[in-house]
Amino acid sequence: MPLTNFQVMVLRCIASNRSPDNYIAGSTVFNKNKDSIRFSNHIDLFHDPTLIIQDSYDADRKSLLDAGLKVNLLLERRTFIRALVSNKDDSVKLEWTTDSAFRFFPVIKDDELGFRLHDFDSAVNKILALAGRSVARDLLDILYLHDKMFHLGTLCFAASGRDPGLTPDIILELIIRNAKLSPESLAAESLTLPIDPTFIKKRFLNAIDNAKELLEKLPAKDIGCVYIDSSGNVPRVPASSHIPHFGSHKGAWPMVIE
Repeated sequence: MPLTNFQVMVLRCIASNRSPDNYIAGSTVFNKNKDSIRFSNHIDLFHDPTLIIQDSYDADRKSLLDAGLKVNLLLERRTFIRALVSNKDDSVKLEWTTDSAFRFFPVIKDDELGFRLHDFDSAVNKILALAGRSVARDLLDILYLHDKMFHLGTLCFAASGRDPGLTPDIILELIIRNAKLSPESLAAESLTLPIDPTFIKKRFLNAIDNAKELLEKLPAKDIGCVYIDSSGNVPRVPASSHIPHFGSHKGAWPMVIE
C-alpha cells in the first residue's frame, strides 16, 4: 500500500523488536511498493509461539511510547491484541496475532520492517483470506498480485498446501463467490487513485480465466507446491523446466542442483 510517512515511522520504531518468530505480515509486506493502489489503516504482526504475543506487545508499546506516540489498547485476548497508535496528526491500527508456522519460505530480514513474511507466503495468505471472506481490499490486493507479482493460478495451486482440505479449483470458486465490489465498498478504502468498479470487474474476470487456464496445465501430483526457477525464485508463470517446492515447518530455502 504505499506506506504513509506515519506508518513508516511506526514501523521503524518497532523494527528492532522483530525476530524470525515475531514478524511483519499481511498486505504491508507486498503492498508497500509505490505503485500500489491503496493505503492500509492497519499493520499485522504475526507470531509463531502464542505465548510471546503479550511480550511482543509490551516491547512494541514501550518503543512507541519512547518515541512520543500514543498507544490506545482496543482489544486484548490471549491470541490477539489490537491497539491504535497515534500522534496529533495521524494514526494506524496495529494487530498482534498468531500464524501457522507452515510456509514455503523462511521469514526474511528486512532493513525497513525488521523481519517480515516472504512475499509469496503473504500472497498465499491473502488468497486464503479472500477464499474465506468478502472484503473489497482483498480483491484489490489479489489483482495487484496477479498483475505485478504472482499469477493467480500459481497462488491457488500453492494455497492448497496451506489448507489440504481445499483444492486449487475449490479455492478459485470460493474467491469468485466472495469477490464482490461496489462503489460503497471502494469508497471505504483509502485509494491512491480513482477506481472504476466496472474496470476492476473486467480485470478480475480476466484473472480468473487466466487462473483456470493455468490450473488445467499443472500436474495433480504437485498440488500444494510452488514452482521455482534455477535461481530459486518464484516465476510468475511456471514452466516445464521449473522445480516444485513444497511448504514445511517455518519454510525452507530451495536448493537447486544443476
